[in-house]
Amino acid sequence: MDKYFYLAAELPFLQFKTAPVSGQEEFLSEAGKWMSGRELKSLSKADLNSLIPDHSAPLIFREYQQFEIELRRRTAVLRRREKEGNEPKVSDRLDQVLSEGNPLDKEIGLLKLRWDFLEDLEQGHYFDLEFLIVYYLKLQVLTRVFTFDKEQGTKVFDSVCEVKHG
Repeated sequence: MDKYFYLAAELPFLQFKTAPVSGQEEFLSEAGKWMSGRELKSLSKADLNSLIPDHSAPLIFREYQQFEIELRRRTAVLRRREKEGNEPKVSDRLDQVLSEGNPLDKEIGLLKLRWDFLEDLEQGHYFDLEFLIVYYLKLQVLTRVFTFDKEQGTKVFDSVCEVKHG
């Protein structure tokens, strides 16, 4: 337990929409100095996009996976409803996120929902493996937020939408 205390104490504070000081690889490298091979494997398997249930994974990661599966299911239902021309009912945060703004705003809104869920999961965990798993997942959320490049996205959009005249 002490080893997690020192590792957790040296980690930079993460805040949504604030660029992380270090990346995922640096975090795993530092964690590897303090953890057994088995613990590090559990930590590194905590992938934000992993939807395949692993009953040997720590409970906190399985809880996140359940949240992610439900988030994706509900997102698909709401997008299908919108595509069919039905107005989405604005009854909760997911409905609001998907009914307002451009696609980038919606994606950032979905990432914020994930972040908030992880913040709730983190409660009561300070120096344990569960804290480090949540930290790693939050680091992945921030990495995703900061991969969006408006200029690059505009170039890709324009090239896809460009009308070829022959």
